[in-house]
Amino acid sequence: MKIYRVFASENGVTCCYAKDNKLSVLDFESHYDVYMDADKLLGDWNELHFYTSTTINKRKKFNNIMRHNVMFYMVDESSKMIIEKEFSDCIQFLEAVNNDDPLTKYYFLYPFRGIEGLDTDKSKCDFLPNSKIYTSVSKYIFRKDVEYCPVFKLKSDGKAYDMRMYITDEFKDFIESNGITGLRFEEIFDFED
Repeated sequence: MKIYRVFASENGVTCCYAKDNKLSVLDFESHYDVYMDADKLLGDWNELHFYTSTTINKRKKFNNIMRHNVMFYMVDESSKMIIEKEFSDCIQFLEAVNNDDPLTKYYFLYPFRGIEGLDTDKSKCDFLPNSKIYTSVSKYIFRKDVEYCPVFKLKSDGKAYDMRMYITDEFKDFIESNGITGLRFEEIFDFED
């Protein structure tokens, strides 16, 4: 089994936080922090508004999944329905409004499962002074714990360390076999090596 870090495909389209949200971009994470560290579904959801920014890129196209920021993604309705059937035990979808196209349904993809699956004794990590909380990882070595969850975020000392999606072959294969566009996968660990 392999572990991958997930990134958005480069396609010239980025989802940007809109000013008409109830929470500012700075307040968003602090408002939902309690859920993120506790592996809970986001509650008390304030509908998220975004707009799409396009760069000067002749190849730009709208993918099924688009990058919202480093941590989160916007998903179209058809992809949400496909993914949710299979992975509702580790991903939550929350309504989002594209201010550029308010009639098309989009969803904020939130990976709510967190795992302290990194073997910090064997991985190459930098830590906060006098702490078990790592600040960066240059070589990932995972524990077998991660096998039970095909989509997860990394936790360190009980806190969500990195909100990026980490996935197993199961999720990668599912996305590719269903023709869902917009994600690319960087292999960071192989249990067979």
